Amino acid sequence: MNTQEWKEAIDATQNMQLIQYWKQFQGKSEAWETILQTWGIKCEDCSSFTAIQPYKGMYRLEDGTDIVMGNKYHVKQPCWVLTTYNDNDKAVKNVVSIGMVTKI
Repeated sequence: MNTQEWKEAIDATQNMQLIQYWKQFQGKSEAWETILQTWGIKCEDCSSFTAIQPYKGMYRLEDGTDIVMGNKYHVKQPCWVLTTYNDNDKAVKNVVSIGMVTKI
């Protein structure tokens, strides 16, 4: 996501603390990544993968088409995932920003 898309996504949360952090740390990527992690938002750190079902909603090809199960991909832009926990303390992952890949 570009800076404008992040701004719009953060504004949409209507979380004043998060919005204030965005204004304060915009352009400071290391500080910003640390702040996002405190909210459970993390950048997936794989550089390549073989497509399996959990990756289907996390990555798309550069032309916007879906990845194909079993194909191998190189990550051009990582996805960002928000992890929360349900009442049974089970991790629930939601994609905040879909990553872009190219087929290997």
